[in-house]
Amino acid sequence: MPPLLLLLGLMLGTRTLSAQEITFNAAVDRQTIAAGELVQLTVTLTNAQGAFSAPDLGGMVVVQGPFESTNINFFNGRMVSSMTRTWRITATAPGKYTIGPARARVGGGIIETDPITIEVGPATSKPADPQASQGQQRDANLFITINVSRNKAYVGEQIIATYALYSRYANVDLAKYDLPKLNGFWAEEVDLGNTSWENEPQTVNGLQYRVAILKRQVLFPQRAGTLRIDPFTLTCAV
Repeated sequence: MPPLLLLLGLMLGTRTLSAQEITFNAAVDRQTIAAGELVQLTVTLTNAQGAFSAPDLGGMVVVQGPFESTNINFFNGRMVSSMTRTWRITATAPGKYTIGPARARVGGGIIETDPITIEVGPATSKPADPQASQGQQRDANLFITINVSRNKAYVGEQIIATYALYSRYANVDLAKYDLPKLNGFWAEEVDLGNTSWENEPQTVNGLQYRVAILKRQVLFPQRAGTLRIDPFTLTCAV
């Protein structure tokens, strides 16, 4: 009987030691930023073989990543291995954001990282295109805007309306779009030929976008008062 007790003790001690060596952590390089600034998020699984998922970013947006690396080191004759994934993320609007736990399957169980809270203040500079900033808050990866050359005009004075698509996807197939109803305007189309993407990307609150000018119109107000341009609808595949 004593040898059996000794064997059980050794087995339990070995399992406890292995559990202590396995770690799963998430960390950021800072927890207070302005809208459009970058945060580096790093998730590291140490001394375990297993797949782990990206955490829920709580409304923050991936700018770059994930970047993955694996390291193996030896300390005092013992091997320490780690797998790390890194993302660079941002927020497009002020507020408090909570990065949820990442989850890893190790053996027959699930382990999690702790949530992380990020405080985001107002952007340090005003966006060059307020319409793009508003569209970005609805969907940070794909949105459309209508920009007018002026918000005040006399009856019969021309206004240029530009319809643009902002995308962070590598490929976008434009299926169709419906121009908005123009209440109180006379419109003349500007022939742009085939829709094409601009050569230079545009940056909105720290995120870079490919931009396509879909349509331009010359609008002439037909009556005095407050005139409305209805919403613009676009169907596409990404």
